[in-house]
Amino acid sequence: MQQYQSECSLKYIKKPHRLDLKFEKSFSMAIKKGKTEILELFPSRSIKTVYVSVSQLRDYKQYKEDKGSLKEVLTTPLHLACQNSDIEAVRMLIESHQFDVNVLLNNKNFMYELLQNSSYMDFSILNMIFKRKRPCINSGNKLALNAAILKGNPYMIKMLLEFGDPHPFLVDANNKAAIHIAAAKLDIESFDALIEKGADPMMPDGEGNTILHTLCMGIIKDDEYDFIKRSVIKFDMRLTRNRQGRTALNIIKAHSAQGVSMRGQPNFKKKIWEFFEQKIQ
Repeated sequence: MQQYQSECSLKYIKKPHRLDLKFEKSFSMAIKKGKTEILELFPSRSIKTVYVSVSQLRDYKQYKEDKGSLKEVLTTPLHLACQNSDIEAVRMLIESHQFDVNVLLNNKNFMYELLQNSSYMDFSILNMIFKRKRPCINSGNKLALNAAILKGNPYMIKMLLEFGDPHPFLVDANNKAAIHIAAAKLDIESFDALIEKGADPMMPDGEGNTILHTLCMGIIKDDEYDFIKRSVIKFDMRLTRNRQGRTALNIIKAHSAQGVSMRGQPNFKKKIWEFFEQKIQ
């Protein structure tokens, strides 16, 4: 993000009667109100990459109280446009105003806003941005690829994997990499694609748990059983210890009573138990 003098980007927040960011503020308000015809009236390159407020000053006394407690909510025109799935506003920001697509808001990039809605329009916006720019999907503490896998949108996942150049070992604020999210969602296609991109199926999270630890902690039914067995055989995975000194087999033995005879199914925990012991031998 471009750096501006302190009296530029924060002047309106400190002194609300001075509209030094009148273009950015007005542009953002037009996005919020859905006034596309107004967006076309702004001069080219007049919207700078800055943070703005879209709140309207109605009570000056309340404003003075909120100012001291930092309740003012800031955003950027790009994040607001993505939040509202406004493809025309995004197109104008990129083509007419050369807006920086890598600007972060609360340590989140614009893709995180698109993934909250995850509609066809949001996919169209993401597709348009990737055709014109090369946004960094590895920035922020809430990673776009993790959010896409968690949301389960196959089109966005495929685009981010093919054109986003994801870092295979990058973790989010919860110390989870994309490989952990894909395994938790039992998303075989994304899991295999991540490994092709260089991800390690044995990568531990912040607690030292691999995907085997995580999957064995919950209820194991046929889908979980198939995913674990397939991953262990295909990628030659081994039992490792987490920070508590426990392996996935230890976890299964400690919770061996769970999952027995659920809906008439066999005890998949015991089947995984036996499978792990065969691998050890």
